[in-house]
Amino acid sequence: MQLTATIRTRPAEGAKKGDSLAMEVLTETADDYDAALAQLDARVPDGWQKLSVRAH
Repeated sequence: MQLTATIRTRPAEGAKKGDSLAMEVLTETADDYDAALAQLDARVPDGWQKLSVRAH
């Protein structure tokens, strides 16, 4: 079963409407999902906050 891990982020300070970034990784199996999520989490820029994390 393939899952897409998605993290949506935005600057923690001074963010305006539309100032967000979504990063996605497609995983081949559910077992790969945690590793993909850790990869995305490591790519969140310093000073940015996570708005949502989801699998779909």
